[in-house]
Amino acid sequence: CWDISKPKVKALLHKIRDELCELCGDGSYFHIGCDEAYGFGFTKEDMDMICDYINGIADEMRSQNRRVIVWGDMFLYRHPSYNPENKYACNAPTAEAEAYMLERLSKDLIIADWQYDMDDVPMKSALVFKKDGFDVALCPWDRKSTVTSATVTTVESEGLFGVMHTTWHTLSRRTPYVALCAKLAYDGKEQSGGLNYEKTAALLRRVYFVNGDYEKAGWGRYEVGVDVT
Repeated sequence: CWDISKPKVKALLHKIRDELCELCGDGSYFHIGCDEAYGFGFTKEDMDMICDYINGIADEMRSQNRRVIVWGDMFLYRHPSYNPENKYACNAPTAEAEAYMLERLSKDLIIADWQYDMDDVPMKSALVFKKDGFDVALCPWDRKSTVTSATVTTVESEGLFGVMHTTWHTLSRRTPYVALCAKLAYDGKEQSGGLNYEKTAALLRRVYFVNGDYEKAGWGRYEVGVDVT
């Protein structure tokens, strides 16, 4: 966790934001992270500090015509009504803490709700943010097609802001899930035959920087990894 009570930490993070905006060019959004901050204390002072800090960044980015995206897990409490067989990512210790922070946060924020391990429809965590007036982007990871499907279905049925597919360190082996998410968002149907490894393997070769060397044009030995056979 960053110690945002220190001016030098705030100054460093501000510099990083400026550098990233300069690097990436014009855009409409800026994702500030803030997930899995397990050292966060959840005292009233802590919650006021983080909410004020995030709201301040939202104001800063609004002046650059960007909306701030922030992960939602630190604001969520695991409600008893949630399906106990599913693993919602919820790190707020109490319902009161959840309610307090969601009331304090700017409604101009976009909440990125990552729920990588559950496939209930609708995803109830997203409904918490929606009820409090936030735009919500549900964020699957490339683990299970049922989770991806539940994500897209929930976004469509509940009129949420959108879907932000995440990949992390697994992109090299699970790019088909990216294509699956796009296809479901496009027409609500999976590809014929499920996850299409052959087509997405070809996509990998196009996006990998190889300077014309075909033998380097993939993520596995000679372009075809163990998952693509």
